[in-house]
Amino acid sequence: MDLPEPSEPASHDHPNPFARLPLARWVVQLVCAAFVVLVGFEFARFHAAALSGAGPLPARPAAVEALLPISALMALRRFVATGAWDDLHPAGLTILVAVIASALLARKAFCSWVCPVGTLSRALEWVGGRLGWMRRRKPSQKKSTLALIGHAPKYVVLGFFLYMMFVVMDVRTVSEFLGSPYNHVADARLLAFFAAPSGTAIVVIGAFFVGSLFVRHLWCRFVCPYGAFLGLVAWASPQRVVRDAATCTSCKRCTQVCPSAIRVHTELVVLTPECTGCMDCVTVCPVEDCLTVGAPRRKGWAPVWVPVVAIAVLLGAYVLARANGRWYSKVPAAEFAERYRTEAMQAEFERLHGGPPR
Repeated sequence: MDLPEPSEPASHDHPNPFARLPLARWVVQLVCAAFVVLVGFEFARFHAAALSGAGPLPARPAAVEALLPISALMALRRFVATGAWDDLHPAGLTILVAVIASALLARKAFCSWVCPVGTLSRALEWVGGRLGWMRRRKPSQKKSTLALIGHAPKYVVLGFFLYMMFVVMDVRTVSEFLGSPYNHVADARLLAFFAAPSGTAIVVIGAFFVGSLFVRHLWCRFVCPYGAFLGLVAWASPQRVVRDAATCTSCKRCTQVCPSAIRVHTELVVLTPECTGCMDCVTVCPVEDCLTVGAPRRKGWAPVWVPVVAIAVLLGAYVLARANGRWYSKVPAAEFAERYRTEAMQAEFERLHGGPPR
């Protein structure tokens, strides 16, 4: 909701008690990124042992299933229809449900505090800023039509996946996919993609890397369908940034620091699905209680509770899943190993002969 800006600036700044929250976000993001890297190494070790066929297999890290969002969304589709939890990649479904719950309670804090891609985007924004390449425009009163059009691709991709999964595919078709040989080795295929990317993949990924040095959060804002999905879910969240127009000085600091380029200084309530819940805007506001978290005319949260609640939901989901047998796959490690070896042999055959065996 747009409101006119106040005409009289304040004469002094109020020390913001949450000024160190952005630093805390760096710490949380780097810890989460390090965890993802560790999971990747552990899965690579399991995969290598599976292909060698020699010696005992190390543990397969269930958390790797967090990197299989399409499989998890398919599993959610079946769960909603039948109540059956996915036995093949149960951790993937657990994580997806937890992330959705966190978006309902604390907006898209997963994107800005936990997601490793968000961390990489923030790091590239920092590098681009240090090099003087990051594009920074002065805050405007008018909504950018170009920016609105730019957000469309991620919603188009999201709409395609949702249409295929919830309209075109029935429960039987979804179940067939979840039990397919492809889904059994989806994690191994993902590892192969990053271990030996194609020329096209290198060019596309490189373009996003370079582009993110000039446009802040290029992938997250304009392409990521996962973030688009969470943004739509977050619309129902009772927590949102609220601006007190009566005390706002229109200093525009909130808009300048927003990684999603939201014009916070003109909004009474930030309802846009582009808000990631990073809380940067609240931490730079120089006026006491001008920007708060909650609902208009109601006592809300301290901004620190947004990431705390989001992370608590994720950790709580992990504990509950472990306790209820919904974290580790019911498929034995030996079966995964056999399927990985079959997949590797088929991939090698296709590489040598230009296609699958007839």
